[in-house]
Amino acid sequence: MMNESASEFKSIIDRIPDLVYELDQEGNIIFINKAISKYGYTVDELIGKNILDLIYPDDRSKARYRVSERRKGERRTTGFELRLVTSAGAVVPFEIIEAEGIYQAGEAGGERFVRTQGVAREITERKRAEEELRSSEERYKNLVEQQGEGICVVDADEQITFANPAAERIFGVLPGELIRKNLDNFLQPEYLLLVKEQKEHSWDQSRRSYEIEITTLKNEKRYLLVTSTLNFDGQENFVEAFWILRDITQRRMAEQENARLATIVRQTDEGILIFNLDGSVRYVNPSFERITGYSNEDMTGQSLQRFKGGKQGEEFYRNIWNTLLSGETWSGRISEEKKDGTPFVIETLLSPILDNSGWVINYVAVIRDVTRELEVERQLQVAQQMKAVGQLAGGIAHEFNNILAVIIGYAELMMEPDLPETLFEGVLEIKRSAERAASLTQQLLAFGRKQIRRPVVLNLNEMLAELSKILEMTLGGDIEMNMDLEPELRAIKADKDQLEQVIINLTDNAIEAMPAGGRLTIKTENLNLDEVYCAGHQGVEPGVYVSLLVRDSGIGMDEQTREKIFNPFFTTKEIGAGTGLSLSAVYGIVKQSHGHIWVSSKLEKGTTIQIIFPPISSKSRV
Repeated sequence: MMNESASEFKSIIDRIPDLVYELDQEGNIIFINKAISKYGYTVDELIGKNILDLIYPDDRSKARYRVSERRKGERRTTGFELRLVTSAGAVVPFEIIEAEGIYQAGEAGGERFVRTQGVAREITERKRAEEELRSSEERYKNLVEQQGEGICVVDADEQITFANPAAERIFGVLPGELIRKNLDNFLQPEYLLLVKEQKEHSWDQSRRSYEIEITTLKNEKRYLLVTSTLNFDGQENFVEAFWILRDITQRRMAEQENARLATIVRQTDEGILIFNLDGSVRYVNPSFERITGYSNEDMTGQSLQRFKGGKQGEEFYRNIWNTLLSGETWSGRISEEKKDGTPFVIETLLSPILDNSGWVINYVAVIRDVTRELEVERQLQVAQQMKAVGQLAGGIAHEFNNILAVIIGYAELMMEPDLPETLFEGVLEIKRSAERAASLTQQLLAFGRKQIRRPVVLNLNEMLAELSKILEMTLGGDIEMNMDLEPELRAIKADKDQLEQVIINLTDNAIEAMPAGGRLTIKTENLNLDEVYCAGHQGVEPGVYVSLLVRDSGIGMDEQTREKIFNPFFTTKEIGAGTGLSLSAVYGIVKQSHGHIWVSSKLEKGTTIQIIFPPISSKSRV
């Protein structure tokens, strides 16, 4: 019966896939189950062999030590790994699940070690899995450590529990120095609040990206793009955040610099236009719109060809393009038209825009409206020229006036009643010619500002009322005169006779400019001139002035004529039809009265002459 039980027990053990064995005191095999056959051995051939013969040579010393432990009273061994060699020479890893010493009572009352019983399990698959896991961990470790982007783990207390070398470089710390550091060592309160808000709103999304600003331990500011993934436990409690950090300091500083430059471009007084290599416009700033009237919406995407006024000619613009295509800068003045058709002159600087490799990617034009500046320069040149000519003319006229006074005086002495008629008529003609010459010298003296002035307080409205009948008598039947007078016109101080001469000369010229009839307008008003207006009118200071305007609807004049009308002896009339001194006298009288005079005119549209005088300080009204 016992033999049957033993046989059944052995049959059960043989079915166990693990190795079940029994060794004597020396480690010789006295039993082993049939599981050993998987490794090329039979049970019979192993009985009596020492277990060390099956163990891989490198593992025999520690196996021998385990066997000897039984003699020293170490009863059990568990979790011990070693390698066996199959009959074919293959090496197979095993784990000793349990090995226990069997002891008997000794003669002296102690225990005597007699044998070892144990179970060993092949762990090839486990070792393979462990190796794969180790390789995977090593691979991921290398990946994390060699990653250019920072990687760190932040726990629920905002403490950093892991950081790769890139994260340490970003935070400016030594290896290992980030661990257990709290985020408040690096983040300002507003960014800490951002981190806390992400945890509190984790139900919304567990993965978010946001930007933060940190201050390193070296007190350097850096900007980071954080991609944060939150981890939770089984109860959905926040455990930690996995951060991927990208240092965007250079990008942020570039953005700030670009924003600063963009602000400068938007706020600068100069107009800025950026265009592509094909000549299409990419951007214009607000000052460009202020100068030209063309907005960014008008210009963007449009070809520059569309906005050429054509005043310079194709060759002019071709030379500009050739300069830019050669990589050089072009500067000069361009005459164009604004959006509303107003002509203007812009001082322009055109330059290529290069990328980091030196390739031209765009062009930029910086423009400045110099129309007023040129007009002021022209006015200054005219004023200087007129002053020089006036000094010369005044000096000559003064000398001629003395000579003519002698001629007129002697002519009057010669005109005795008993003088023969033929001689009397001759002397009379001498006197008349001398008087006409004297009248011319008076106009020259007026132009040269050397007339004797007798300034009085007067009002232009009163003067015009007194002169209205005389002016109406000079009008032709086809000319209509309209007076538009400011009711509260301020008083001025000037020579009344000279001012009457100014008004008569201006109206006479206006009437002559309307041979086919038209409309003559005389207007007075109080003007308050600001700095913007005065900037375009040389010598005029901001403030209140009294204006006299004479406008006709006549034939007008071109620009070349307009620039010369105050020159002495300049006239557009036929020879003998005029002296060319009436407007020269007007100019001299106005300047001598501390006033200013301007002329605007267009062919076939008429002419406007405006004079302004400073009012007297008493602010008198009429």
